[in-house]
Amino acid sequence: MAAATDGSSNLENARIKYAFWLAVTGFGLTALLVVFLVYKGWQSAQDIVAVIGLFTSVLGTLVGAFFGLQIGAAGRDKDQQERKDAQANLNRALSYLEPDKAREIINENK
Repeated sequence: MAAATDGSSNLENARIKYAFWLAVTGFGLTALLVVFLVYKGWQSAQDIVAVIGLFTSVLGTLVGAFFGLQIGAAGRDKDQQERKDAQANLNRALSYLEPDKAREIINENK
């Protein structure tokens, strides 16, 4: 069981690391785009806001979707591990009963 926890921890750390670098890269690209547009001579705030707004809205959607999927996957992994633990506890508890009584309990819940 400890190995599964270590694997989940490594996976979670990798998810966090990639999400961080995705966000940093996106914000860096946004900053570079602003600098480029100002350098090219776009002095009108309307032009810059229009282009940056379009870029950041797409970036925000992608980053939000990525984080949402990561959180959902982490929750699913946790739920699956809890289900496995509950099943193992049930099996351990049933092993203490007489076989006939254990079969009776299992058949009642079907």
